[in-house]
Amino acid sequence: MKRYAAIALLLLITAPVPAQKTSQRDRSVSDYYFPKNSFSTDNDSDAFRQIWYGKHLDVLDREKLTVHQNAIRFTYLRTFHGPFSIKTTWNGSEKTVLTFSMSNGAGGYGAGILTTRFRRKLTAAQLGELIGLTKKYDIFDQPSTIEEPVCDGSQWIIEINIDGKYKRRIAAQYIISVNI
Repeated sequence: MKRYAAIALLLLITAPVPAQKTSQRDRSVSDYYFPKNSFSTDNDSDAFRQIWYGKHLDVLDREKLTVHQNAIRFTYLRTFHGPFSIKTTWNGSEKTVLTFSMSNGAGGYGAGILTTRFRRKLTAAQLGELIGLTKKYDIFDQPSTIEEPVCDGSQWIIEINIDGKYKRRIAAQYIISVNI
């Protein structure tokens, strides 16, 4: 019996360690969805939010907003219900597409899996209305973060990239309605 225990222990000690899944914390800064220090000048605090929001965007959208793509993305990480993201993209006179994605996760907890995704073309008038709202509320001139959190801990993330000008805002101050 001792011999079998010794062999089992030896096998455990010498067995190859299975590859571990890369954790969110192992992401390089280039893998973040948001520019470095978007949420804090403290690297650890910034990394915490980058990872938290990033794990949900991994499921919902899977795309960074790039300087070469005009886009408006609203990500709503609801605390106890499925997070969702609404993104509108366009390039010059090309088609404008609205994409809605939702997961079965909970914004304050796990990201879950993608449960709903649909795309819809928008008219030039609808896009104009949406861009007009960003100007009406001076989104580019507002601070990136507000100090007044939503009561239930939900996170509202509004990102806008128009003609290479990027703005990210964590907010619950604006409720924007566009007739689509």
